[in-house]
Amino acid sequence: SHPVLYGQLHLDAARKAGFVVIAEGESDVHTLGEHEIPALGLPGASGWDEARDAALLKDIPKIYLIIEPDSGSEAVKKWASASALCDRIFLVSLAPFKDPSELHIDNPKNFDAAFKRALKNATPLSDLLDAERRARSKELWKICSKLARQQNILGHVRAALAQMGVVGEAITAMILFLTFVSRVLPEPESVMIKGPSSAGKRFVLDKVRGLFPDSAFVMYTSMSERALVYDDTPLKNRTLILVEAAGLTGPIANLFLRSILSEGSLKHVTVESTAIGLRSRVIEREGPTGCVLTSTSIRLDPELETRMLEISADDTVAQTRAILDQVGVERATVDLTPWHAFAEWIALSDNRVVIPFANRLARLIPPTAVRLRRAVHHLMRMIKANAVLHQESRKRDKQGRIVAELEDYRVARDLLNNLISREVDSTVSATMRAT
Repeated sequence: SHPVLYGQLHLDAARKAGFVVIAEGESDVHTLGEHEIPALGLPGASGWDEARDAALLKDIPKIYLIIEPDSGSEAVKKWASASALCDRIFLVSLAPFKDPSELHIDNPKNFDAAFKRALKNATPLSDLLDAERRARSKELWKICSKLARQQNILGHVRAALAQMGVVGEAITAMILFLTFVSRVLPEPESVMIKGPSSAGKRFVLDKVRGLFPDSAFVMYTSMSERALVYDDTPLKNRTLILVEAAGLTGPIANLFLRSILSEGSLKHVTVESTAIGLRSRVIEREGPTGCVLTSTSIRLDPELETRMLEISADDTVAQTRAILDQVGVERATVDLTPWHAFAEWIALSDNRVVIPFANRLARLIPPTAVRLRRAVHHLMRMIKANAVLHQESRKRDKQGRIVAELEDYRVARDLLNNLISREVDSTVSATMRAT
């Protein structure tokens, strides 16, 4: 009762042959089958379902994808580029013919030789994507190079946010900014901002978010228990924003979120009713993914809290006075173009980072609390994020990795020192603890 890849009876033959051809539509599957070529048919150019289809091809080394010379080819390239199978996909052109059936009709006897030539000349999708990334990176560099070469980019972030009406909350804003930058790391940072209603949590978050393009994040007000599993919005190297933690419905939703933050991916087995009875299906969501939550609650899921940096919104009288003083003040318009270009350029760069002093630094941290075991990773992620942000003024090692400097540690320490001290209770006096 639902569309599926056509011709799945050919999968065993594909595994033996070591390859499969994916064409658009069912008739091409019959044409290729006539020539003993294992093939599957897409139910339309955009009919690929990653959760449904990728697992079928997980043990087939080469996947040849027929690209037809029409508007549907872009839809095919789009889903193929986002697929976990991307590195095994090869793009096949049969020009001047539209598809295998046209090639067969033109000369049935010559079909085998012509089709083999087409497979031999197939372009690895990864090569095409690399070329497109390089071209796009050059375009973006023309827009953001002046910003990328600055020695203190966070200073420019503060200035831009001030123009946008953000007063105070410097620590929160800088941590949020580096959290969005960290989305390109193998282990992105995650943050929860707590505070009473009207404390300005959402305002600061929205302004920082505005410095990044929409491709940098996924934003929801709330989600159902299993939304993270069944939603098909890509999460890889993006920051998931939940503007109110109360919208994270139930313990199952918390479990899924914890999993993707800790493991870098989500793998869920479910059972579905089919025409031949109940069948299990594995759904995978690819990360890595960072997360930003805001909440008015004092306590959230304890397991989730240990995986995130906790920031308290500034609800002091002084901060309220500063905000009130800004009422009616005219704001200069901030040109977001270079900021968006810079964020996209970073995402297309080689963002591997090494911290040469990481082990030495960890040894210098006194082991006064169990939570420091996680806190030290927050520190390392912030160091790496700042190094990625300033990669144009950082050296790279022989492996091409960005080498973090002591300046990156200074920035991370200034941002996190009070947060981590409070988290491990090192700021609480013996008298207060006893009380």
